[in-house]
Amino acid sequence: EGFGSRGDRTGFGRFERSGHSRWCDKSDDDDWSKPLPPSERLEQELFSGGNTGINFEKYDDIPVEVTGNNCPP
Repeated sequence: EGFGSRGDRTGFGRFERSGHSRWCDKSDDDDWSKPLPPSERLEQELFSGGNTGINFEKYDDIPVEVTGNNCPP
């Protein structure tokens, strides 16, 4: 086992690009310049329901404990 002898690694520890992802056996032949068709299920999952966000009316009511030297009151 010498320099660059581990599988498809190069001599510098990098993997050679073979057109395949290490997470998937599918090659990268998809045409990403064309948008995918809309997915009603995905849109509902992402955009339905309320977003509560930050309630600034209760911002000062958040309990905070400060410890250490020279802490603000």
